[in-house]
Amino acid sequence: QMQVRKCPLYSGYVGIWMRTDKPPYNDVRVRRALSMAIDRSALVNAVLMGEGEPMGVLPAHLALGMAVNDFPPEVRKYLEYHPDEAKKLLQEAGFDKGIKVQFMVTAVYRSPYNETFEAIADMWNMVGIQTSLVWLERGVYTNNIVVEGDFPEISFTRPGQSDPYLWLGRFHSKRTPREENKSRVADPALDKLLDEFQVSVDEKRQQELARQVQIRVADQAYAIMAVNRLEFTLANPWVRDMGETGYVVFPQRMYERVWLDK
Repeated sequence: QMQVRKCPLYSGYVGIWMRTDKPPYNDVRVRRALSMAIDRSALVNAVLMGEGEPMGVLPAHLALGMAVNDFPPEVRKYLEYHPDEAKKLLQEAGFDKGIKVQFMVTAVYRSPYNETFEAIADMWNMVGIQTSLVWLERGVYTNNIVVEGDFPEISFTRPGQSDPYLWLGRFHSKRTPREENKSRVADPALDKLLDEFQVSVDEKRQQELARQVQIRVADQAYAIMAVNRLEFTLANPWVRDMGETGYVVFPQRMYERVWLDK
């Protein structure tokens, strides 16, 4: 009897990028407000139909990933739904009447991405972040956003990266090109952590550095990952580790761990 297996997705989750090199996104209070205005649990329940999980920076099931609850309380709040606090931060940043933003997206990835964009726009609107969804044709989106990393305010990509070293390196301003560092992060403190993380050969030190990097990224709200959906596979019960490892860019990596209990 075949069984349906499910696991969190390694890659393909929505990554929301903000132009931190220009107003108002160069103000951490605005970025934090954008993150705190997103009800991640509602996205999981309503858009993903319960088949997903709130995200911090990396998918929690990766070796170096952190679940939302793993973040210290003073940072975790920026990954949780606090609409009143989001409004307060906007006011403190000088936007008493709210702000207007353009969120550039594409419909090419279909469901559940399109519904996720619309839900996030509604949530932002509720706290005074007047959001216009700009739907781009696939060629324009791929060239401008994915390849060139060129957009005026806010956009998204499906990170498509299961390697935590490469993924966290996207916030490395000294080494990462614009098409990768889409939020234009320029943070010497973060660069210092990433410099050591990417050359360290001590496993425990790597884990601690990865933790510090994720905390710094979440604290400064350099990007918003929001939620991670589940992936499903179908296999006989005697096929083990099929589905528990998730989808990656190159599917053959998934099958390296599969073994037969028969």
